[in-house]
Amino acid sequence: MLTPVDLQQKKFTHGMGYARKDVDAFFDIVVLSYTELYKSNADLTNQVKTLTDSLVHYRTTESKLQKSLMLAEKNAEESTKNATDKARLIENDAKIKANNIVQEAREELERIEGSIDGIKQQYKDYVCAFKALMEAHMNYLAQNPINEEMGLNFDDVLSEGSSNASYSQSTQSAAMNSFMNSYDGDPQGREESTLGSGGGSAMGDSTLGGAGGGSVTSDSSVYTKNLGGKSFVNPFGN
Repeated sequence: MLTPVDLQQKKFTHGMGYARKDVDAFFDIVVLSYTELYKSNADLTNQVKTLTDSLVHYRTTESKLQKSLMLAEKNAEESTKNATDKARLIENDAKIKANNIVQEAREELERIEGSIDGIKQQYKDYVCAFKALMEAHMNYLAQNPINEEMGLNFDDVLSEGSSNASYSQSTQSAAMNSFMNSYDGDPQGREESTLGSGGGSAMGDSTLGGAGGGSVTSDSSVYTKNLGGKSFVNPFGN
């Protein structure tokens, strides 16, 4: 492309033709117009270059932003998935622990119910054994030769004893506890201390002692036969 300087320095040979003055004047006009056009073109070229550089920069930035956005989306998806998986694991673990707690509670309830049933059965066995023991004692007292020797009727003695009973509540409780405590060890040893001669007891040794002809061996057999030598729980407490 010609520059304004090229146009200004252009020389033509002289000869027959156009007037030199007119040609020089026209060239001056052309140089001015071309100079403006050249400068405008240069400015536009610079602008295009600047815009091109900016476009490249923006496209590079856009590419980086797109990559960053894609990476952020990927990280967000992974974070969401990890959080969901973790929440699911926590939920499953909580369900397992809750089921274990419920199962342990049920097993403990069954154990307690079984223990209660065992205590109930033990109490029933104790009541039956105690009843049998009392019946054996009553039979023994009814058949004791001391009744005949003293000219007493056992039924009358029993009736009179029931009508004249004046134990206070504390006295009866103490007597019952003393009697129950006699079952916390060897039954034969307890029998000897309870029914032996010379030693007072809650059941009345003046009646069952040696003076009345009672037999320690037969009394021991009553305990052994009815309680079987077992240590039953005292349901009345100490």
